Amino acid sequence: MKHFAPKTIFIASLSSLLIIPAACTQFSEATDRSVNSLLLSQTVSKQSTKAINIADKVDRIAQQITVRIDSKNSGNGSGAIIGKQGQTYYAVTAAHVVENSDQYQIVAPDGEKYPLKTENILTSSGLDAAIIKFNSPKTYQVATIGRYDLPIGKKQWVFVSGFPGSLNGTRKLASGFRFNRDIGLAITTDNFTLDFNTTGYELIYTNLTQPGMSGGPVLDANGRVIGINAGVEGEYLTSEDVIQIGLAFGVPTSNFLGLSTKKGIPSKILTVTNTAPKQLTEAEIVTLKNHPSFAVEKPPSNAKASDWLTYGNQLWRLQKFDEAIIALQKAIELDSDLYQTYHTLGLVYLHDGKDRQALEQFEKVIKLRPNYYQAWRSKSDALLQLEKYQEALAAIDKAISFSDDDSILYFKKSIVLYYLGRLPESIQALTKAIEINPNFAYAYSIRATRYYEQKRWDLAISDFNKAIKINPDVIFPYTLRGLLYAIQNQWNLAFANLNKALEIDPNYADGYAIRGFFYGNQKKWNLAIADLNKAIEIDPNNTMAYNNRGTIYLEQEKWDLAIADFNKAIEINPNYAAAHYNIGNVYFYQTQWKLAIGNYNKVIEMNADYAPAYFSRGLCWVQLGEKQKGINDLQTAAEIFKKQGDMAFYQQIMNAIGRIQ
Repeated sequence: MKHFAPKTIFIASLSSLLIIPAACTQFSEATDRSVNSLLLSQTVSKQSTKAINIADKVDRIAQQITVRIDSKNSGNGSGAIIGKQGQTYYAVTAAHVVENSDQYQIVAPDGEKYPLKTENILTSSGLDAAIIKFNSPKTYQVATIGRYDLPIGKKQWVFVSGFPGSLNGTRKLASGFRFNRDIGLAITTDNFTLDFNTTGYELIYTNLTQPGMSGGPVLDANGRVIGINAGVEGEYLTSEDVIQIGLAFGVPTSNFLGLSTKKGIPSKILTVTNTAPKQLTEAEIVTLKNHPSFAVEKPPSNAKASDWLTYGNQLWRLQKFDEAIIALQKAIELDSDLYQTYHTLGLVYLHDGKDRQALEQFEKVIKLRPNYYQAWRSKSDALLQLEKYQEALAAIDKAISFSDDDSILYFKKSIVLYYLGRLPESIQALTKAIEINPNFAYAYSIRATRYYEQKRWDLAISDFNKAIKINPDVIFPYTLRGLLYAIQNQWNLAFANLNKALEIDPNYADGYAIRGFFYGNQKKWNLAIADLNKAIEIDPNNTMAYNNRGTIYLEQEKWDLAIADFNKAIEINPNYAAAHYNIGNVYFYQTQWKLAIGNYNKVIEMNADYAPAYFSRGLCWVQLGEKQKGINDLQTAAEIFKKQGDMAFYQQIMNAIGRIQ
């Protein structure tokens, strides 16, 4: 780089990777608001013979590995065969399925029944999982176990297989989507039943399950078992009528694999993969949504309001938002006092990106049930989406007044405070959340990023360490800790953390993009390009990878390749300020000052506080002989850097201004 030139903007920072948007505070974290379902449906119908029927593929695998667990007095549950040694089969289920003193039997996929002896039920305190053994000379399919983290911001369709008691022995496959562990735990009702510290409930998903499906396998799109189903968040409409309004939860494979190790089950009899499946295409998702096995039965003409509420609740979990809204409005027509319907309708609107309509519904809930703290929490989420931060804070404080022992409420409060620019108070709210729930790993990660902004490096590292200790299989804290070490020029530690993240998930596109940035900083160009190419291969829409590869080409003065990559990033995201800025830098180094200024102008239009753009534009004005314009931009850049705590660059700019004057 030439002396005192623009900053090349790599995107690999804590703030760029761990922005906590309003979207992640509610279900919209895991949805794509831009999909035109009707258009996609028409496209799929023309290509139906080519579309991969994911549901059928998974269902065939599920049929071969799912077992039913019957009891004499305790109803039935489900499970999955995970290993075989000789004629001994090992299956996994939820511990609560086999916790009573009862007579149990395992019904294999072919209908053969095997008695389950008490000594063949292996459990561990603090974990709602059990490994059960049975002997058979027959050959049964053994599940492939998937053990991997789901990156924040990603969604994953998953399936639950099991035997609802109401279907009298008929197996059911329920579809839905899975949240990243920490996001999922952050949007559940913390004081309901999800004490994941004593149950292992760290797998959160939207699938609608039924009694009898407990213990059944949760499968990914490749048919690999990623956990076992345990239960749902629900709410009683009457003393006998209950509906699943919240999320479903289960025990991830990482937890029950720990149980298998503890009980001495040989690892060689288990088939485990750490590689996540690729994301489904939009065509595959539309085909999945319209699969007949996931069709929900429309209530009859004489149905009750609660029936229409149940129906609408089923529809929106398949992302059939318009149909869900119609069903829920029908429920309201039949019973305008059923507050749960308004709340569910609000969640549908919020999930569909219709934040104002969502807010209206939550207000109706509060009018009917002022002490219903979940409505205040949801109201805060909607207000946060609408960027009405002060009102969002008031709503979340109201929720806390009704439930001050809920760690999730304080976590949400920390987000609102952060958007209000009240960083110390945001940290205090996170600290309160951690006091209530000392194993809240995501709260540690977020608090670490807040400490990072305060340049309190030791506290940030300490919090990342705690997050990793709580859940060593989550990639995000390793990534963030690696970036923090990079900021401190501790490159060996930085690389070690990114390497660990990629070891956990070899398909972690952002991990390759960031490690490529690390190699670029070390001027190891070939390694950098290889990693960035890998990131793009995994995720062709990874703007960070295109931007970072462009910066490598810029450093090598391969101008055309650099601009092509920056333009690709902008094509994917037209508001990607870093790429616009870096195109300006290409023109800067080619001494095309006016073209550079044009790009810096675009950046400033997008973000009036983007200090590097003022700095670089100021240098261009000086080169064009517009000294005062240049000084004005440089002074603006200096003040922004000062406000951000970057005193070193502030002083460099002030010294430069002195020389120019």
